[in-house]
Amino acid sequence: MNYMYNRQIKNLFKTVLFFLFLGFSISSRAELPENYKDLSAKDKQSLIWKNVSENPYETLPKLTTQVLLQALGAPNLLNLKPTLNHDSDEVPRGRIKFIHTYGSCALIEWKPIENSYTGMFRSGGLGIARLGWGVPPQLVGYIPGMAIKLFIDSSSSVNLQVMNSLDGQGKNANYFSKNFSNKIDEPKNFIIRTLANIFKVATKNPFYLPVDHLARINSQGLQIENTNFPDVLFFKPRHPEWIPANSKKDLRETLLYLEPSEVLYDIYDDKSTLIATLEMKSKFINS
Repeated sequence: MNYMYNRQIKNLFKTVLFFLFLGFSISSRAELPENYKDLSAKDKQSLIWKNVSENPYETLPKLTTQVLLQALGAPNLLNLKPTLNHDSDEVPRGRIKFIHTYGSCALIEWKPIENSYTGMFRSGGLGIARLGWGVPPQLVGYIPGMAIKLFIDSSSSVNLQVMNSLDGQGKNANYFSKNFSNKIDEPKNFIIRTLANIFKVATKNPFYLPVDHLARINSQGLQIENTNFPDVLFFKPRHPEWIPANSKKDLRETLLYLEPSEVLYDIYDDKSTLIATLEMKSKFINS
């Protein structure tokens, strides 16, 4: 028992060192025009995509845990409130991305299927999706996650983060093997459970992200007073066969081969009703 406990502590220490290293090595920030918020959803999508597509990686950063602690102290690294409460499509100045660090982006469209919900659930919208692993798979296995940003005319964007499990899917390298949701179980893994407590400083329940904000406004910027929204969403992969479970290829390279107009996910509510699809509108880019 002591051996297992000491091993977990050792792995946790390695994880903290990894995140601290990223805090000093990764800190990029785009600069958007002052009138950005007043633009149409389409223009915002085009502008953000221009920034993404003009800065692709020439060589993909390695997903590795073999890093050295290059500096001591990381002020505000563990204070996630500025990030979670930030009302902008720019990362807060001075913030860094220490989980889901590297991912692949593509233009997407949320296409609604007739439903009784309000706001974006009924209007749909243009956006960008970012797919990637939560942490390097060598650390605790494959943990897939997806972030979605939907643009709105003359108003702030709405965002959504979905996963299957913080415990991940072990050695299964198929990113599209499991459904995603905005509600997940608390992790069992000691390392992940410890790290998840960081989020409790900024949010009461880090394992459930409400989607009511998507119901309060539509893609044209119309505010909705009498909202109706599902409690839980499920994103079912349309093509779970795309990636073999034993794949040795980097996910970021595999995504580059997917063709636009493919449906990435069918979106269901908590009544198992299909309410939308998430469709690719461009090829993926690593940037």
